Amino acid sequence: MKTTRKRVSLMVIMALALFSCKTAEVITKAPIKVKAISGARLIGNTLDSELDFQTLDVRKLIIDYKSPKQKIGLRGNLKINTDSFIYISLSKINLPVAKILMTPQKFTMVSYKPDKFVLESDYRELSKLLNTPVNYYAIQSILSNKLFNVHCGDIYAFLTDKKLKRKQNRLIRNEFKSFYSKRDSFKYVLHDWRPKKVESFNSKQKKKERLVKRKRSNDLLYQQFVVHPNMFKVEKYLLRDLLLGRSLEVKYSNFKPLEMEMFPHKLQTTFTDLKGKTTIKVQLDRFTVDKPLQINFRVPDRYKRIKTLVP
Repeated sequence: MKTTRKRVSLMVIMALALFSCKTAEVITKAPIKVKAISGARLIGNTLDSELDFQTLDVRKLIIDYKSPKQKIGLRGNLKINTDSFIYISLSKINLPVAKILMTPQKFTMVSYKPDKFVLESDYRELSKLLNTPVNYYAIQSILSNKLFNVHCGDIYAFLTDKKLKRKQNRLIRNEFKSFYSKRDSFKYVLHDWRPKKVESFNSKQKKKERLVKRKRSNDLLYQQFVVHPNMFKVEKYLLRDLLLGRSLEVKYSNFKPLEMEMFPHKLQTTFTDLKGKTTIKVQLDRFTVDKPLQINFRVPDRYKRIKTLVP
C-alpha cells in the first residue's frame, strides 16, 4: 500500500509541471528563412510575447502518466492566482484522488485514494521528490509557459505594472547573458554550452570528478530552450545532468490564441534517468482568464499527517 501511495503521489506532484489551454485552433507553419538575432533579443521578444494574467481557471484537465512500471489516467481542474496560490484537484472515474494547494510559502496535498493522508511542507520535500530544486515561482512559470522565469525565484515574481515588468525583463536577460543562440531546423535554440563542449565533457571522466570534488555541481548541468521564430514561444526546455545521466524535457505544442497571445494546448514532460523513462502528457480545456476564483480546499482533521513522500 505504501508503494502504491508513493507512486500515485509522485505522479500527482510531477503533473504540476504541465499546463495548456484551448480555443479556436491556429496552424503555424515554419518560416522558409529564420533571421539571425542575438540571444538578448531572442529572450526579449519571448518575454514580450508572454501571456500576462492575474487569474487563470482551467476546468478540464486530462493527464496520461506512463513509467516503466505503471500507467495512470487522471482528470481534474487547475486554478492559478498569480503570485498567490496554485490549486489542483484530481480524480479518477469521478472519484477524488487528491487536492493540492500551493502558496509561495507552503505546499499542501490532501490524498483521498489509495490512502487518506495530508502532507504539509515547504518546497524542500518537493525538491527531494523531484530530485531538483523547485519553488512556487518555478512551478508557476512552467504552468504559464514562462520558462525564462524558472530560475528566478521570488525576486522575479510575476509583475503586472509595465515599468516594473520592464525592469524584471532586464534582470532575466542578464540571468541568461552567457547563453548561446543559433538557428536550427527553422527554430531558435538558446543553450548555455556549445555543442562541441558538451560532447567533449561527456568523454572526460576526470574532469567530471574534479568538478564534483570542488562541489561545482551546477557546472554539470546543460540547459536548452527551443523557441518558435514567429510566435516567440518556448516550445521545448531541456535540462540534462551530465554527471548523473538524467534529464528533464518539457515540450509545448498546439498553440492557440488566448487573450491576444498564443498559448499551448498540449504539453509533454519526460523524466529520464538510469532506471528508465517517465512520460506525462497533459491536455486542458474550458478555461477563463482574469475572473474571480473560488476553491474548495479543506484539510480533514481525521486524516493522517505525514512529513515526507521520499522513502
